[in-house]
Amino acid sequence: MRDVSNIRPWFAEDLRLILMAIYFAMKVAGWRMNAEQWRGVVDALTALGKAWGVKPESFLSEADARRVGG
Repeated sequence: MRDVSNIRPWFAEDLRLILMAIYFAMKVAGWRMNAEQWRGVVDALTALGKAWGVKPESFLSEADARRVGG
């Protein structure tokens, strides 16, 4: 298979749940991070979500989604 973009819609919900699980696990552990480190985590998850075709506002908190521009 040369291009996997055609299979993205089939796994979008699975990918959203994976990103949500990572986000909330990091949010719980986030008390050890400063604001810049947390912003890096959110930016990285947002980039993954966008690359995989998952909207960031579907797995980030409202405040974090606003911060990255959703």
